[in-house]
Amino acid sequence: MIKLDNLMFLATNQHKLDNYILEKHQLTAQATFQKRLLAFLIELGEFINEQREFKYWSTKPASEKAVLLEEFIDGIHFLISLGNTLQVQYHKYHYQGLKPNKEVSLIDLYLNCFVVFPKLIKKPTEGNYFKVLTSYFQIAEKLGFSEEEILAAYIAKNKTNFDRQDNNY
Repeated sequence: MIKLDNLMFLATNQHKLDNYILEKHQLTAQATFQKRLLAFLIELGEFINEQREFKYWSTKPASEKAVLLEEFIDGIHFLISLGNTLQVQYHKYHYQGLKPNKEVSLIDLYLNCFVVFPKLIKKPTEGNYFKVLTSYFQIAEKLGFSEEEILAAYIAKNKTNFDRQDNNY
């Protein structure tokens, strides 16, 4: 799903954004850790709401791919930020993609992300973090988001986030 050099690119750029925000607001990564845990869950929910797979009562289609990517990237920002704070060693990460012979639904993938995330909350270890990262990337894989699309969307949103800080968002 994502190559190591691109994962490192995300981590490096997220570190720059996080430091910029923390310095501007005179905060620390540890002081904001729980807020970022919650922010990831909120962003995951917002993404799922835009994708609409769970809305069995509605015939309205999912949002356009660009909207979905932007919502997904909001989650990536917080997830990578959490990994940076935990000082995970990204070079140890190996993405375990979806099994080609096993059909899995988006609902199953969403629920799995909600299942593995509390483990990270209770025990913020590298292993638990990698489980969440894998779970989140599996959602992207299922929806057909390419690595290039994820990187492009991240770069665009990262610029927006810096601009927002400069304009007292």
